[in-house]
Order: sequence, then C-alpha cells, then structure tokens
Amino acid sequence: MKLQKSSENAKHAFWYLTSFFTLTMSSIGIGMLLFQIVDYFFSNDLQNWYYYNFQEMLKTGISFASITAPIFFFSTRYINRSLSRKDLDEDSALRKWLTYFILFGTVVVSIVTLVTLLRSLLDGDYTITFLLKVAVVFILSGTIFLYYFTDMKNKSEKSRLQKNKIWTYIFLVLILAPLTWSVFMIESPSKARARQKDEQLSQEIINMKYAVESYYVDHQALPESKDVFEGGKYYFPNSKYLKEQNLEYKKLEAEKYALCANFETNTKQNPRTAYTPYYGAEENGAWIHEAGNTCVSFAISEQVRATPPPIKVPSEF
Repeated sequence: MKLQKSSENAKHAFWYLTSFFTLTMSSIGIGMLLFQIVDYFFSNDLQNWYYYNFQEMLKTGISFASITAPIFFFSTRYINRSLSRKDLDEDSALRKWLTYFILFGTVVVSIVTLVTLLRSLLDGDYTITFLLKVAVVFILSGTIFLYYFTDMKNKSEKSRLQKNKIWTYIFLVLILAPLTWSVFMIESPSKARARQKDEQLSQEIINMKYAVESYYVDHQALPESKDVFEGGKYYFPNSKYLKEQNLEYKKLEAEKYALCANFETNTKQNPRTAYTPYYGAEENGAWIHEAGNTCVSFAISEQVRATPPPIKVPSEF
C-alpha cells in the first residue's frame, strides 16, 4: 500500500512539474512575442531595432509557445481530471508545495519588475516602450498567480469546472493573439536564407574595405584591381567566396573606389529590414542596399591617409 502511494506521488509530481515547466517556457515565449509587438509599434529608435534581432526573437518565441503551450494544456487537463476522479488529493502536501512554489516564482518576478521600474523612473527613463514592457510582465505574472491562487481556493467540483473554462479562454487569447500576429510577421525560410547570404556578403565587403585601406597604407595608393588580395594578404580572409559572388572592385578616383556585388534582398526600401552592426555611415551602405547588382562607394579617410607606411627592413638584416 505504501509502495502504491509512493508510485502515485511520483506520477503526480511528474505531471505537476511538466505543467509548471511548460507554463514557464510558454510564458517566456509569449513574453518575447509581446515585447516584439511593443517594439514594432512603439519603438522609434531604428538604430537599436535590428530586423535580424526582431526575426530571431519572433522565431524563438513562436518555437517556445508552439511546443510548450499544448503540452501545458494537456498536462493541466490531466491534473484536473485526476482531481475530479479523486485520484489526486486536493489537500496533498505535494500539490500544495508545487503550487506555492510557482506562486513564489510569480511574486519574485513581480518584485524584480517593480524594482526595475522604480529604478528607471528615478533615472528619467519612462518611455512608452519601457512602460508597456513592464505591463506585459505584470500581465503574464499576474495571470499565472491568479490562476494558481484561485485553483487552491476552489474546493467544489462545480466551481473548479467553471474556473477552468474561464481560464482556458484567457490563456487561449494570451497565447493565440500574439502567436497569430507573429506567424504573419516572420520571414519565409527562403527569404531568411537570402537575408543570411546577403549579410555574409555585406560583411565580406567590409573586410574588403579594410584590405583596401591596408594596401593604401603600404603603397600610398589604391590598388588597380582586387587581384592583389588573392594571396591572403592585407587581411582579406575570403577571396574565394567573393570570387564566387562576383564581387567587383572599381577604382573611381585617386582615393575613391566602389565595391559591387549581387544582393538578393532589398533593405533600402525599409531600413528596419537591414542588419546594421555598429560601423560608420559609410560602412552601413554595405548593409542597406537594393536587390540586384549594387555598388557601395568608399573613400580613403583622413585617419588612413595619415597612417605612416610600415618601415621596410633591408633584406641583409
């Protein structure tokens, strides 16, 4: 008899822990999606709002919510059925410990959020984006807290069934609304591959720029063609890749040149779709481009022009 009770406790612990874990993962996923919705509609800081990060966060949030939310509903349904059939004691220490543990987690999240909010307000940071994200955290943690708190208070079967029906609709709205919006906002796999290919090409163009500058410092002149870089000299790491991509080097003037390549995506139409690492305005031209053959113009900067060439050591030494 004691062995059977121990086995039942282990089984119920499994379902409760599965429910709590998938609830946590679902909340993280939905929180990520809601944060991206806030950024999309209310953020005006384009420099820090990268399309790459936006897409990555959406895909991660969709993956979390799509996998863990159904498991959460299934495990919660099993627990409620066990309570209805009296297979699980409502007053069991196991149920109370695990439920109060999740309540403690929501309280911790809320307290940390309040501390962060107060600290930001004292620092003068109370933008609409920040305040909405704080509201998102409170809505998610508050919903979870109320769900489990009312679950502990409902003793009758009828009130529990009514409560579960209401909470099911609430959870469905919280999950399906941002999930549906995000599915329509993410790029297709083919577009993602094209974007990643263009990002690699843009990075190699920047590397080529550094190679040209290094050549200029050595010779006090621009190279006549890109063939001088094929030996792996001047920090030009991937000449084979750029040859495959048909990169063109064009000398325009004594200290001006252009690098041309074929891009598959158009990021010039909407700068928010461009992944722009922190470079200067000139370098960002490699990231904000049209589809098709595009040339990015560069000029030798004053800093590069003022850099003395390396001292050549005589061969006899």
